Amino acid sequence: MHKKLRNWVILTFFIGFIFVSFKMTELSANYPIVSDLTLTSEQQIGTAEDKVTITITDANHLDTKVRLPLPTNVVMTATGNEGGTVTYDQAQNQLIIDWENAEIENRFMTIELEILEPGSYSFQASVTREEDTVLSNR
Repeated sequence: MHKKLRNWVILTFFIGFIFVSFKMTELSANYPIVSDLTLTSEQQIGTAEDKVTITITDANHLDTKVRLPLPTNVVMTATGNEGGTVTYDQAQNQLIIDWENAEIENRFMTIELEILEPGSYSFQASVTREEDTVLSNR
C-alpha cells in the first residue's frame, strides 16, 4: 500500500510539473493589455462575404505605429480617417497604421475588412512602447 501511495504522489507531482511548465511558457508569451489602445466593432461573428468594420482608437500620443494582424481568410477593403495611413505588410499578414499627427488625442482609424470564409475571428491590435509590446482589448 505504501508503494502505491508513493507512486501516486510521484505521478501526480510529475503531471503537475508538466502542466505548470506548459502554462509558464504560455503566460510568458502574453503581452499586457492597455486601456488607451482600443479596438471596437459592432459585428461579432463574420460569415462568408460579410464586411466587418473595426475602429482602432489610440489615446497615447507617443505611439507612432499600430499593428493589426489579420487572420488568413480576412482582407482589408477600405479605411477611413485622414489622421493616419494604413499599409498592408504582406510578409507578416498584418495592417500597419502610421499616425501622422502625434498631438491629437484619441486618434482613430476605421478599417473595413471582408471575411472570405465563415467562422469566428478575433482581432487584437498591438503597439511597441519602450521596446515592449502592448495589446489592445479583443
